[in-house]
Amino acid sequence: MHKRKYQITGIDDLGDVHLFLTNDQQRAAGVAEAMREELDEVEVVERPSSE
Repeated sequence: MHKRKYQITGIDDLGDVHLFLTNDQQRAAGVAEAMREELDEVEVVERPSSE
């Protein structure tokens, strides 16, 4: 799996998990906001830098 700093997940009405990974904080926030409009249990996880 590709490692990214931000992981956004949400669950749809069928119980399927939607996943979005990015290194961009603003994009993560925007995608999370959009996902919250349609999905349940949206979660944003910020992973520590792996430098």
